[in-house]
Amino acid sequence: MFYRYLFTIKGVGKSQALPNRGEQVTVETLDGDRARVDFVTTKGGQPNLVEVKTGNASLSKGQQAVKDAIGRGEPVIPRGANAEKAGLPVGEKVACSFEEKRC
Repeated sequence: MFYRYLFTIKGVGKSQALPNRGEQVTVETLDGDRARVDFVTTKGGQPNLVEVKTGNASLSKGQQAVKDAIGRGEPVIPRGANAEKAGLPVGEKVACSFEEKRC
């Protein structure tokens, strides 16, 4: 529930017209690095992975690997029940964008 509150209050979601498709979603890079991201939204017609950090917190090793892979134009592979709930094709390559939000 904290994440949903943070998502709405800090303007990551509705105020920027980015509907929240899912929370705590695991994705994997083509190199096998896995990470859990806070939210999945839709931006520009494709999934947008959103990681929210507070204070001086930094991305985990896996989150940085996912961000870097997406930055190189590589797809990621959604994994698990939360990815399925978010409407992502589990086990298939998906082109996404990635946002790191600070609050």
